[in-house]
Amino acid sequence: MPSLIPKPLRGRQRLNQSSLTADGTVRESPNELLKQARRFDPAITLDELTGARLAASEYFNGTFNELCCIVDSELNRAERRKKSLFRSLTFRGTFGRQGRSRRASTVRDPQRRHLLAARAVLSGRKRGISGGAFQFFNPTAQLVMHQRWLEGKVQRRHCHPLVILERWCLDLPWAKDKGPCVLDCKRPGTRTLRWVGEIPGVDPTRLLLFGPGTRKFYKFYQATRNMLEKRIPGISRTPDK
Repeated sequence: MPSLIPKPLRGRQRLNQSSLTADGTVRESPNELLKQARRFDPAITLDELTGARLAASEYFNGTFNELCCIVDSELNRAERRKKSLFRSLTFRGTFGRQGRSRRASTVRDPQRRHLLAARAVLSGRKRGISGGAFQFFNPTAQLVMHQRWLEGKVQRRHCHPLVILERWCLDLPWAKDKGPCVLDCKRPGTRTLRWVGEIPGVDPTRLLLFGPGTRKFYKFYQATRNMLEKRIPGISRTPDK
């Protein structure tokens, strides 16, 4: 007769064992994955599992505070949309890769530390750690992927991190007649974002968090760009070439 005692989660053991379809959708249903995870932690909720998969997928090797910031920022966005974390990050009730259907990735099976970060935020203990952010990206990784895209090593478009910074901070649209990753600098918008600033345990060159902007949007943009150019070698080249 099998033991009813939950198995302890040790080391790098994963909560789930999932597989993907060709389009990047997780084959196993969230309820099936939740059942798997409850073998290790009977108290885990669907939102905690979602947050753990988010943290594992977006920044697998992040510090605890970085993982918490990722979950917290997505929870901020979910609450703005009056949705649960699960509903905000899934498409037709499925986990999967980031894209038009999913605003962030939940494709990767999490470990215990990813669950602990999600639980810390959802329980309130680390709620607010992201400083009100609801957008984020990794400038260092983005720079690498942009170069690989230019070299034809990856097909998916990866814009230069300074282009993303300009688009978010200055609310600039794409210049559709000038090719991919080029902004229309003549049409600034009003939905600007700004870097939330330094957070203990979070390296902004690997996790740059953005919250609502202010009227001094250009000042915040320039300060953030100066920080990135100072800390990331090779980032200061012309971003759209």
